[in-house]
Amino acid sequence: MNHQFKVDHKLSISFARHLSWEPLRDFPPTHTLFYVALGDDAVPVSTGVNLALAAGAFGHTRAEWQPRIDALLEAGVLAQSQYDVDDLLGNNPPEMPALGPTPGAKVDGGITSIRFGDVQGKHEWVAGYTNDDGFQAGQHTQNQLVMFHRCGGGVVYDEEPECLQASDCPVLDSVEDLPGCRQPGDSRP
Repeated sequence: MNHQFKVDHKLSISFARHLSWEPLRDFPPTHTLFYVALGDDAVPVSTGVNLALAAGAFGHTRAEWQPRIDALLEAGVLAQSQYDVDDLLGNNPPEMPALGPTPGAKVDGGITSIRFGDVQGKHEWVAGYTNDDGFQAGQHTQNQLVMFHRCGGGVVYDEEPECLQASDCPVLDSVEDLPGCRQPGDSRP
C-alpha cells in the first residue's frame, strides 16, 4: 500500500491558501479554476470543494463562503448526490435550482473559482465525455479551460454552453476581447 497517498491528499489543503489568497513570499498569486465531477467515486466532491474552499474559491470571508457551502451541504452535494450545481443548460427541475456557477474570488486581477461537472461521476470527463442528453461536457470543459488560461486566469466563461461544447465555437476566436481577459505580461489589477 502506498502510504504517501494517505499524506499527500491531506497536505494539499494546507498549502491551497497560498495559491492565490496568501501567496508565499517571492511567488505571485496563481489564479486557479477547480473542477469536480459530481458523483465521482475516485475523488469525492467533498475533497474538491474543501480544496477550493481552502484556496479561496468560494470567497475569503466567512460571510462570502459560508452561504455557498451551506447550500451545497443542504443539497447533498458533499454527500455525493447528483445535484446539478451549475445547471449549464438551464434544465434542472424546479426543486433543484442552480446553486452556481460560483462567482469565485478576484485576486490580483484574476479569478480563483470552482465548477461542478454534471458528468455522472466520470472522473476523466475532461478527456472527452458526452452526457446522456448529448451535451459534450468534455469539450465544453476543455474550451472553458483554454479560455481561462488564454486570459491569464482573468475570465471564467460560463456563457454560451451550447457553443462551448463544440471545437469550432466562434467565441474561441475572440477570447482576448472578453471583459477581464488579461494578456501575457498584463499587470492590471
